[in-house]
Amino acid sequence: MFSLAPRGFDAASIALFSASDMGLFERVYCGLEDILSNDSARVATLFAAARILRLMETKAYASMRAYETNLRTAVNIVTQSGVR
Repeated sequence: MFSLAPRGFDAASIALFSASDMGLFERVYCGLEDILSNDSARVATLFAAARILRLMETKAYASMRAYETNLRTAVNIVTQSGVR
């Protein structure tokens, strides 16, 4: 992907940032499901979500706060291995 972090973290970040549009999230998640379907990727998803939630608290990303519910839904989907 694009950093030295475990690939589950990058995949989780991409998927969660796409959660502002749940249709897009579903497509991204389906494409990355093989990467996101293990325990380390589920933990990476929680770290990515925490990072995004912290960003939402800053002025620069304040507009993303409107999508916090979508983010939480996406985290549940990923951490529950795609149970929808």
